[in-house]
Amino acid sequence: MTIDEFLAAIQEKIVADRVFDPIAITQDGLGVVASYLGGGEMEKVKQSFPADMQNLFPTLADAA
Repeated sequence: MTIDEFLAAIQEKIVADRVFDPIAITQDGLGVVASYLGGGEMEKVKQSFPADMQNLFPTLADAA
């Protein structure tokens, strides 16, 4: 799956009464997940994604 396909799937699955940015929604969601995981665990999750999608993940400092 490419990053464009991933973001299109996000946009397709979220029903909203307004236009939203799928990148911002994804980053916000990953930030919430990161706030519940330890830095090492989140890094493992990040590394499981293709390299071109890893920039969607918040930095550990932002997630804390």
